[in-house]
Amino acid sequence: MNPTESAPIINHVDLATQVYDVLLDRLVSRDFEPSQQLSLAALAEELGVSRSPVHQALTRLVVEGLVAVRPRKGYVVLPITEESVTQAFDIRLAFELLAAEKTVGKLAASQLEELRRLMELTLPMVQGDRIVDRSGYVRANQALHTFLIGLAGNRLMSRYFEQLRLHLVMGRVAGRRLSGMGHILVEHQELVAAFEQGDLPRVQAVIRTHIESGKRVAAEEIRAAGGVL
Repeated sequence: MNPTESAPIINHVDLATQVYDVLLDRLVSRDFEPSQQLSLAALAEELGVSRSPVHQALTRLVVEGLVAVRPRKGYVVLPITEESVTQAFDIRLAFELLAAEKTVGKLAASQLEELRRLMELTLPMVQGDRIVDRSGYVRANQALHTFLIGLAGNRLMSRYFEQLRLHLVMGRVAGRRLSGMGHILVEHQELVAAFEQGDLPRVQAVIRTHIESGKRVAAEEIRAAGGVL
């Protein structure tokens, strides 16, 4: 690839973060295939940056469980399997139920307003029954759920949530799924409404429904893709 013609434009401010965002988007879009080797030197040349920010970005992806370092192969994209997705969704379920238990009926008006604002940012990403802006949806959905879990004030739980890779999973699912995604918006709206009403049993029920539907959709797409995403 000629970096002057088709590579993403990199602003030379906080390069490591920008390179990370570019690589994450490519992982989400499956521009990088499962088990593909990633050349640090080639990526640096393609993006028009030195190797240092690429190394930092790849190291961050390794920590997050999206990329691995293999002997004699270097950096390799980790495949997403149904088993790993099921486990990740189960952990997210536990985190969100705990966050709900600690926060429903106890939030300030400003926190509820922010929860609604983040939910509403997910709405334009889905039209009819299909996600129309994959990268936008991934970011908006991740921001909503990260904020929800963060309301509990447990930094360790928030850190572990960031490492679950579910934003990557659902980004890849969104790229393959032709229909059957409209439930996302309904569940997001019901979740925020239940928070606003201070209805803990309802919040817990919506969380369970949302997690189970996400798990089901992801599993269907992983099977359709031959067992990995």
